[in-house]
Amino acid sequence: MDRTQARKLVNRTTDAALVPIRRRRHNPFQADDTAPALVHCPHHKVGTVWFENVMTAIGARFGLRVRRVNDVGAGPVSGDIFLHRSSKRFDRTSFGDRPIRGTHMVRDPRDVVVSGYFYHLWTDEKWARRPDPAFGGRSYQEHLNSLSQPEGLAAEIRRAAGTSLREMGTWDYEQPDFLELRYEDVLGNEPSTFQTVFRHYGFTDHAADEAAEIADGFSFRKQTGRAVGEVKRETHYRSGKPGEWRELFGQEHRALFTEETGDLLTRLGYESDESDRRDPAPGTH
Repeated sequence: MDRTQARKLVNRTTDAALVPIRRRRHNPFQADDTAPALVHCPHHKVGTVWFENVMTAIGARFGLRVRRVNDVGAGPVSGDIFLHRSSKRFDRTSFGDRPIRGTHMVRDPRDVVVSGYFYHLWTDEKWARRPDPAFGGRSYQEHLNSLSQPEGLAAEIRRAAGTSLREMGTWDYEQPDFLELRYEDVLGNEPSTFQTVFRHYGFTDHAADEAAEIADGFSFRKQTGRAVGEVKRETHYRSGKPGEWRELFGQEHRALFTEETGDLLTRLGYESDESDRRDPAPGTH
């Protein structure tokens, strides 16, 4: 299944979920004149499609205009819900004086590497299929498919360290209008987590309850019919399993990851010291 087919499948699933939602709309905010811009900033392979589906459904339910943000610096923006494909595309100045209520989500950077590796083997994203002199004129995808899995994971570590993982390290985690989320904490705890999210957005208690119920309909199991960890290749929802890196990273990957990302894991709270990153768990590589 290529990206276009995957997107069509996601759209059909989302459309089906929206049928009963579109029938009723009402203002979810506590006060009309203070309705903020709702902003979500993720990173590549950190539940981007998942959150887009949830917020598209919420927009349909409450009559909120959804915008997908692919670029920055475009000047003042209009809309109600802003879904950024990457945190680096968030430009606070584009909202002027309008209040913002945002969410930002991270994931164990090692799992980002694993998810990215399997996704980039098949995706039809243009950048991955563009000929690149760095790979002798082949695309990154062609290069990745020419490598063994251990070599491919190493290549993905190097690529991600300069893109999405670097963005995780440079994000400002002290913004009071942003609620910080972890993929691992949200997964399996969708109702309570999204209750917190929608109350942070400024929804009334009743609207937050209703929105959280809608969000639960987009859980991994309800979207895929599979339990978290059950693998299906060439789909945005391949596995979803937290900690999958432990099964695939060898000692060389751990060492390379530390070399490329420094203390990122410690700064994000995914490890407590150098030994946690360096020493394989018993029974692994």
